[in-house]
Amino acid sequence: DGKKNGVLVVDSGKGTFIGNEIYNNELAGVESCRSGNPMLERNLVHSGKQNGVYVHEVGAATMVGNTIKTNASAGVEVKTGGTVKMTNNIVCDGKGNGVYINDNGQGDLEGNDIFNNVLSGVKIKTGSKPNLRKNKIHDGQSRGVYVLDRGEGYLEGNEIYANTSAGVEIETGAEPVLKDNRIFNGKSTGVYLHDSAGGVLEDNEIAANAGDGILVESNSCPVIKGNVIIAGKASGVHYHDSAKGVIGPNN
Repeated sequence: DGKKNGVLVVDSGKGTFIGNEIYNNELAGVESCRSGNPMLERNLVHSGKQNGVYVHEVGAATMVGNTIKTNASAGVEVKTGGTVKMTNNIVCDGKGNGVYINDNGQGDLEGNDIFNNVLSGVKIKTGSKPNLRKNKIHDGQSRGVYVLDRGEGYLEGNEIYANTSAGVEIETGAEPVLKDNRIFNGKSTGVYLHDSAGGVLEDNEIAANAGDGILVESNSCPVIKGNVIIAGKASGVHYHDSAKGVIGPNN
């Protein structure tokens, strides 16, 4: 019930925070900036008025086994040169994005369970290049993963499913690499590229989505190879509105 942050780590501060409940703060539950670098383990960070965890201005954080839920903005936001290492966390039920990496933010996300957020499960924007491996990103009220404004990133071995909008949406010059992911049971398109999007889609399974498996529009030009695209309710791969690209063997 704090009037500012629950925890603020700043100016090269560190610290290890284990098993705390951090909630109902006016600012971020945990904020790290100006080379702060805390270790967060098995904490419950919830019901904040802004972000659950906010890492920015070259701050960092290592997060293992936390539950971050029901915050008013992003569960975790990383921006302006911040970086996070997130392993085996739950990020759910937020009113914003689950994890939002923006403005040259970086991160390694592995084994996290990200679900039922109002905006995207993971949003990557403006020069950010995180690595996402073996996460579950599902049952979101919008997109599973949203990459835009020259965002990049490497997504491998994730399960992205049962999201309301596209499983993965890529736009405005973004160029992520998607490899060996399962993108399935979505209520819309599996992967949607538009507005000069690029990137590489390789060896993914894209299955049983309500819209097209892959929809490419408006001057987008991805490389699409080695994917299995099955059991969708519309086209496997659909090109539209001056879209192009390189298509290798897909099933």
